[in-house]
Amino acid sequence: MKVNKYLYLLGVVLVLSQCREKQVGAEDTVISSNIVISVAEQYVVGEKSVYLYGQTTTSYSCGNRSIVTEKITGENQFSIQYQQISSRTYCNGQSGPAFSSVRLGTLPNGDYKLELNGPGWENKGVLRIDSTNITLIFDKLKGVEIPTPTIKREQ
Repeated sequence: MKVNKYLYLLGVVLVLSQCREKQVGAEDTVISSNIVISVAEQYVVGEKSVYLYGQTTTSYSCGNRSIVTEKITGENQFSIQYQQISSRTYCNGQSGPAFSSVRLGTLPNGDYKLELNGPGWENKGVLRIDSTNITLIFDKLKGVEIPTPTIKREQ
């Protein structure tokens, strides 16, 4: 009976030690890998909104990191600046890529100039929206990857 009590106590200690938050060190916040970009359309408060999602190809010791972005909008154009990887005070204990989510908004059919820029790289292309598809069109890519440039629109 005494052994069971100690085994139970050991199990509780092991479980709790895995759940505690870890202090994050001075891990580099510079974007040092490509960012995988995807486009999506989602319903937000009854309207369809277009989003650009980004994910680093590098994993960080803290999987709860995000990519700091700045969105600049103009008439029929968007410029997204991927600035750095956020540094967190505490870590969730699991490794993984850093993420970003940029809401472009409710967009009617048409072509929109799109810039995807980061430290040391620039990409100029077009975001094309028609009644059935949303497409990212770029001649050459530097610093980003777009594995699925065309998606079907929500009906």
